[in-house]
Parts: sequence; C-alpha cells; structure tokens
Amino acid sequence: MKLREVWEQYQVTDYLGPPPAGEVRFDCALGTNAFLDPRLVTDALAAAEWTINAYAFAAYDRLRERLVDVWRGTVPGLAPDMVGFGAGTFGLMRDTCTVTLDKGDVALGYAPQFPRIESEVTRRQAVYETVSLAPSYRFEVDSFLEGWVEGVALVYLDNPNNPTGQVIGLDDIERIVQRAGRSGAVVLVDEAFGDYLGPEASAFTLVPRHDNLVVIRSASKYWGLPNHRVGYVVGPPDLIALYAKLGDPFPFTDFSAGVFGALLDRAGEVAESLTAVRAAKRAVMAAVPGILPTHADTPLLTLPVRAAALAAHGILAESCAINRGLGEAYSRLRLAPPVDALIAAVSDALRTP
Repeated sequence: MKLREVWEQYQVTDYLGPPPAGEVRFDCALGTNAFLDPRLVTDALAAAEWTINAYAFAAYDRLRERLVDVWRGTVPGLAPDMVGFGAGTFGLMRDTCTVTLDKGDVALGYAPQFPRIESEVTRRQAVYETVSLAPSYRFEVDSFLEGWVEGVALVYLDNPNNPTGQVIGLDDIERIVQRAGRSGAVVLVDEAFGDYLGPEASAFTLVPRHDNLVVIRSASKYWGLPNHRVGYVVGPPDLIALYAKLGDPFPFTDFSAGVFGALLDRAGEVAESLTAVRAAKRAVMAAVPGILPTHADTPLLTLPVRAAALAAHGILAESCAINRGLGEAYSRLRLAPPVDALIAAVSDALRTP
C-alpha cells in the first residue's frame, strides 16, 4: 500500500493528452516531420525486411551495422559495440536514468527543455535541478557551468532544444562533458530533432574521446516513424553494455527496424524535406514577432501566446505550462504547411486580446 501511494503521487510532465475541441487547420503539436513526402514511408513499409515468427536479434544487428556505416565518415572509430537501441528517445531517456541515477542523486538540466526528463528523474527518486535561461532564454555555457550543483550524476541537454528549437554548439557541449567528467557524471545529449542539422553538428562526433557521454536519436521525428518507436544511442562500449543489460531487450520489432533501414537507404530523398523545413522556419522568423531564441534549421519555435488562443485560430500547438521557466503564456509550435497560411493564422492569434 505504501508503494502504491508513492506512485499515486507521482506526477508525469509531458505533452501527451487529448487535443482541444474544434477545427484543426494546422497540426503543429507533436514532433513529426510535416514536410516529409509520405510516399517515402509507404515505400519503406513495403521494402522492409522482417520475419513472422522470430525475435529481433538479427534485425538489430543489421540496423546497427547500417548505422555504423552511415556515421563512420563523420565519427571515425565508431564501432557496433558503441551503438544500442531503445523505444525511441523517450525510452532511451528512461534507460539512461536507470543506468546513471540512484536515490538522492542529482540530474542537472536547464529551463526550459523537454519536460519529461523531470518525470524520469523523479521516477528514480533522484532530484531534478535546472539552470534558468531567463530572461534572455538563450543558452550560455558559462552561466550553465556557474549553476553547477553538488551531487550531479547526470546532465541532460536536449539539442536542438525542445521547446525553443535553439542549438548548443559542440564546443560548449564538450566543456560540459569535461566538467561532468571531473565529478564522475554522465552527460546525456538528446538529439531527437538532431537530424534537421548536418551530421557534423551531432555530439556523436565527441563520443570517441569521452567515456561519460551518451547521445540519443530517434526515427520518430525527421524520419516520420513515430509509431515504430525506433531509438538508438551512441556511447562508450561499457555504458552501451549497461543499456543492453538494464533496458528492454526488444524495444521495437524487426519490421520497424527494417522500415527505418529502408528509409536510411533513401536518405537523400528524405533530406529533400529539409529544404522545405528551413524555408518555412526562415519565413516564420521573418514575419512573426516575439519568437524566443531559436535556430533557423529546426522545425520548433516558442511564442508568447497561449495554446488556447492558437487553437481558436485552428492551430494545434503545445502549451508550455509544464515547461520550467515558461508557463501557460507560451506555446511551442512545430512547423506545418502551408506556411503562408500558418503565418497569417499565428499573426491573427498574436493580435487577439
């Protein structure tokens, strides 16, 4: 009974929940790639290699080798034992907390960032601390390092940031990894939206020279496979072995592994969506006032407007009520076409009292 009371009091901080009632003209809520040609996914579904009655061991091995091949040019020294799998970046975030946190440990992040990390930290009976980005809302590495607290076992950096879409440079990430290493902490870089940037911007490139850095990515966002729950982690072999030991041994099916592999084979065509995303982001940044610091290549942005006001103009967005440092006066949008009409609707919402 006592344990049940603990879980009854447990609070979950995430965006999941029923959408508001009313017409939706623009779905700018959860993190899918609205500019991806759906025919590419349809073709990948047909091309996927899978079996009816077998566990996914062989499929994971094939996908692991494929990912090593994709990244080897950018990350020299990348080997199969540096790659692990999980149920999307969400599942890998949970696995990372399992691997790194004991009761009473501290996980350090910044605010605002992806709110579910707080739930996963407290689920381990650890403490989630943040360094506020207010009032500028721009990430400054010196301020982050000055906000370091005692007892840090895990540092969480979402990059690109969710909800603002801003990006932390690799030099800054490396400074944080070095600081964490001096106190025995692990750094988790969540690159759920990292595919919208070039591979050279990924913290994967830092992994071979650090033993306390893990980086997670997802097939759910840019690759358009949210229902398939394919996530992968790159890190030092000893930490990757712990993911395999403590995480779900079968986080996604061999079919899902095959679908992602088929999309990787057509990466050049998938990348055509980047042109549309980047054009859309630049158009919105030029036309809409009040956007918090962001990066011109990412599909996310945060605005000082309530989600209900956006919904009244047919825009489904995520309220920042659960984001530390923001609150319900702000909303996160993930861009969706048609962009000119979206800009007009957002502008109308901002003008509405």
